[in-house]
Amino acid sequence: MKKLLATFALVAAVMGVNAQSETTKDYVNYERGYRADIAVSTSVSEQYTLSTSHGFSFGNGFYLGGGVGFTAETFLNFEDAPHYLVPVFADAKYTFLNKRVSPFVSARVGGVFNTEYKMNRMLINPMVGIDVRHFSVGLGYELQHAFKGVIENKASMHNVHLRVGYTF
Repeated sequence: MKKLLATFALVAAVMGVNAQSETTKDYVNYERGYRADIAVSTSVSEQYTLSTSHGFSFGNGFYLGGGVGFTAETFLNFEDAPHYLVPVFADAKYTFLNKRVSPFVSARVGGVFNTEYKMNRMLINPMVGIDVRHFSVGLGYELQHAFKGVIENKASMHNVHLRVGYTF
């Protein structure tokens, strides 16, 4: 009988510790302090981007930071295609739940600098998606408006893109 009671007490203690750690666990988007991510994205207009963002997580699901990326753009059919862009942006993100899986909304606002032509662009990029622990998958809309020059005879370019990222 003593062995049975001891086993029961041990199992109850382990289950209590496990339950306590799960309820107080903060996931990466709810940890206060420095946070960074790295992401890859692709768009319907054949832009492929590698980007990183660094900033501060306020501990309530809100993140504010800044970032830079490297984009290869292949849709313009220039003789030396693809050509390369450097997006520089402010990054804001809100994760709704302090859970392993949570929806989020985010926005990037900044500029896109062309490395070959003098055709810099303004960038506005809202996104919705899902965080799964340290990973994020999002679907977004991207507006790039040319300051000087044209993009395929238009002043603006509209994109739908998919981004996959890792937060550390």
